[in-house]
Amino acid sequence: MFMRIVRSSIDPAKIDDALALTDEMIAAMNRQPGFVSTQGGINRATGALTTISTWKSQDAATLPVQEILGDILDRLQTLGVEVESVDTYEVTWSV
Repeated sequence: MFMRIVRSSIDPAKIDDALALTDEMIAAMNRQPGFVSTQGGINRATGALTTISTWKSQDAATLPVQEILGDILDRLQTLGVEVESVDTYEVTWSV
């Protein structure tokens, strides 16, 4: 299994607008072969966003974000979301 960690940022005033797209993002991820789960977190004071998703294979975990989210990513970027990093790791333990 592999995990993908996406770190992003947004103007804190637009956080709720971005969070309104959460259900669509989850649906888009659920359509991807090899998707297992996802979690997201936000720091409302700074606008820092982190999303962690797990995938059955490295190939699935390294799909381009644009391919996974499509126009949802465009809408997030219109809101000012800036993707700062996308990292993929092999899951070596889990509790």
